Amino acid sequence: MRACCSSPVLDRRLIVAQPLAGAVMFVLLGVWLGLRATNELLSAALAFTLLFAVFHSLLPLALQRRGGDPAVPNWSLLVPAAALLALLVPIFKLTELSVLIWPVILLVDLLAVLLAALAASALPVLVVWG
Repeated sequence: MRACCSSPVLDRRLIVAQPLAGAVMFVLLGVWLGLRATNELLSAALAFTLLFAVFHSLLPLALQRRGGDPAVPNWSLLVPAAALLALLVPIFKLTELSVLIWPVILLVDLLAVLLAALAASALPVLVVWG
């Protein structure tokens, strides 16, 4: 069973599927935030957005390092920016915002700085703060 899961064909499929799955999740999250987000659901939406951002930012880095490849996938450097775009949806949609949105935005910015430090690339910080 282990030999089946470590085949090069499966590895190539996972390399392609992971950024696509992350992009689809952020698009779905943004659409859900635009259509269904209310003040009552905002704290859950913020938690899921932050969870997705952390997961899709750090998992590719950990998998690359575990596999012995020091290079970080370039698409993972853009995940904090995608999370911030998703967080903009309730800011523009809702008339009253919870105070919790600002610490979550700060945490996503800090995630971008952490990712930049781990990847030795300024791209996440430049995209998020640019």
